[in-house]
Amino acid sequence: MPWRGGIMVYRWIVFVHVGAALVFMLAHGASASVAFRLRRERDVARLGALLDLSGASYWAMSLSFLAILATGITLGLMVEWWRTAWFWTSLVLFFAITFVMTPLVAIPYNKVRVALGLDLPMGRKWKGPAEELPQPEDVDELLDSSRPMVVAAVGVIGILIILWLMILKPF
Repeated sequence: MPWRGGIMVYRWIVFVHVGAALVFMLAHGASASVAFRLRRERDVARLGALLDLSGASYWAMSLSFLAILATGITLGLMVEWWRTAWFWTSLVLFFAITFVMTPLVAIPYNKVRVALGLDLPMGRKWKGPAEELPQPEDVDELLDSSRPMVVAAVGVIGILIILWLMILKPF
């Protein structure tokens, strides 16, 4: 290992990195389960409860995302992985997954929240134009347009590729 610092510091950062990844996956599990259920649900009270459950995991997802990113970059600098293609590919893929999932999941479900008069996660407010404010009659169409299998496939395949890159370091 090119880095000459203490091996224990390295191990603790790896521990936090893996732990943050586990928290990230656990938090996403709640939201993924909700996404699959929302396609079949039309009872307004149950929709609200499911969306609240999903929204409750946003803080854990966000904080663990930042921890994964911070520890991954730290490890890349410590061990000079920043010089390798697999490191940059993993980092780009991590962001690509995020940027693909946001329009597929967060935006449509936030529109459902607004249409039902629910608060957006993490205290956010509707940023769209007033004339595009989702209405209660839009809920069925919004829920029918969701694609939980596509989103799950993007997330699982993307994370498996990152895992493959991290473990095998192929290039």
